[in-house]
Amino acid sequence: MINISTESLINQKILPYDIYDVNKDKLFSAGEILTPGKIMSLKSHETLYVKQNDNSIPQKHSENTAAQASEKPAPKLQGKVNKTSKIAPQSQLSLKVDYSKAVELLKQGEITAARKSFLNIRDKIFEETQTAQKSVHYCSELKLLGEHHECHALNTAIFSAFLASRLEYSESAALEVILSALLHDIGKIKIPQTLFKAHTYSRDEEALYQKHPIYGYNIIKYKMKFPESVAKAALEHHETVDGAGWPYGISSTMISELSQIVAVSSCFDNLTSPQSGGASFKDALKSLLTKGSKTFSAKPLYAFVHMLNYSDSVASGDL
Repeated sequence: MINISTESLINQKILPYDIYDVNKDKLFSAGEILTPGKIMSLKSHETLYVKQNDNSIPQKHSENTAAQASEKPAPKLQGKVNKTSKIAPQSQLSLKVDYSKAVELLKQGEITAARKSFLNIRDKIFEETQTAQKSVHYCSELKLLGEHHECHALNTAIFSAFLASRLEYSESAALEVILSALLHDIGKIKIPQTLFKAHTYSRDEEALYQKHPIYGYNIIKYKMKFPESVAKAALEHHETVDGAGWPYGISSTMISELSQIVAVSSCFDNLTSPQSGGASFKDALKSLLTKGSKTFSAKPLYAFVHMLNYSDSVASGDL
């Protein structure tokens, strides 16, 4: 292995080498398109490596390879789509498929592959939401439809991306918000899935359920090696400003703004999901305001409520 600088890569359109981290785990493969999200990921590593016998792929050849691949028709995915969404139907479906695969990789202990998959999903969400910014008027035009376990993290990430934009976050900060939202419930993989089918919990089941933020924090920080700020969003997304939340009952400024962004977005998606009664998007916004500053910090709460048109009277069941 030989060391390579990030600066020598960031002007490339397509990666000319397989890129490895300090643990010799592959981060990206030769021929991958170098997106802004991938650049941020590369910059997060102090040291990068390529194989000593890995010859540079000529740029022209790489572009031809990418062009040839793009000429092949992508397999048509099947599933439920939001026909009013400003995110293309095939993009909606591919996000759900990619997320399910990433979670499965994590469950199987394929940490490096799972980490890479989640970063790729983050990049896709950033790109999709950037494209949709000027054409979206209602929150209902963003929501993915389907089973809660396959859509909730994605919807939370999409809403969080728009909220980060409303708050005028930089691109790097927005990418961190999206990743945090995408992983905020990842601790649930450590909880028996039968628990999520129950309508009511026993005291012991409730106590077990309330451990998922702690499980998520440990997975994100110690297994996936993502930043502390991303792990804290998983840990704190059920905490409330008045201290009545869980798992630790912290309050006010002890809860990070990033965690608050994820909390507001997650709550809104839950309110508009069929499993919670499927409130209309307008009524869900009213519910957020009713919860108010006792639950959420004022800055992300009011930015969320005002980021798109308030008169969104449709419900998920109408989409």
